[in-house]
Amino acid sequence: MPAQPRTTAVQLRLAHFLGRVVREGGAWSVVHQGEPIVIHVPREDVLPLWSSEVAARAAQRRGWPQLATGELSLCTLVHELLPSSQEHRISIGICGSTRSEEIITIPADWLERALRAGIETGWRTALD
Repeated sequence: MPAQPRTTAVQLRLAHFLGRVVREGGAWSVVHQGEPIVIHVPREDVLPLWSSEVAARAAQRRGWPQLATGELSLCTLVHELLPSSQEHRISIGICGSTRSEEIITIPADWLERALRAGIETGWRTALD
């Protein structure tokens, strides 16, 4: 099972993200030429993801107005994007629905395991 995050606030945000992604069957990203963008932050590359189209579009309009948003199916996330991100040492950024929420950066393999657990056992136990 995935290791538990350290703080309750982080746990709540991750549980919300995981639950919504599992329930709705996918996540959202900002895309360039059909591919999710990766942002470069100090010491790591991060692929930002949102659990809703509305939040992804708002972020896209603010930060990348020349780009678009795209939906990533749960199948694509688990079987393609997250394994590829792990292979290329790209972290995943769990983005909030408001500007004030900081991005939670997690390893791609952690998110892959948590999503698989959420699919298998129901989203409420994905962090157990």
